Amino acid sequence: RSWWAFDIEPFLEGQYAIPGFSAQAGNALVTTKPMTIPVTSVLSQSDPAELAALNPLVIASEPRDPTTRPIMGIVVALGIILALAIFWFTRKRESLTTPTPIEQLHAIAQGECKNESDALQHVHRALVSLGNQPDLAAIRVKCEHTRFSDTPNNEPIAQSLATQALQSMEGV
Repeated sequence: RSWWAFDIEPFLEGQYAIPGFSAQAGNALVTTKPMTIPVTSVLSQSDPAELAALNPLVIASEPRDPTTRPIMGIVVALGIILALAIFWFTRKRESLTTPTPIEQLHAIAQGECKNESDALQHVHRALVSLGNQPDLAAIRVKCEHTRFSDTPNNEPIAQSLATQALQSMEGV
């Protein structure tokens, strides 16, 4: 045998209909009959009190673990430090100047660029940025031919072209 109790707390006077309930209890289906409940107000007719609309219920969350606050503070502090470090290093790199075309040619002539394809690209860009100087035109054409030809060139030529370009500019 089971027993259920329901608390009903109506605020307004009147007749309230309670529908029938059905519940499965094991293999048996239990059903109640609908009923009507009369409600009498606790306020008298001379009582000036008025019922106001209720605010919606606010369900309180579980209390937070006090150990998470310091951890969150550390995470936020590390995030700020990381953001500042990224800002600092990118700002530092932006302040570095790009080498001039002549400085690039010197670096390639001294063998500082180990990748031949990159070195040829830098030599070509340096020669183009130096303009149409007659002494450099032949070197630029040779660089373009080596860089853009269909036949592979296995010989390192960028260092030699950079040296030739620097030597031809010495007389200028």
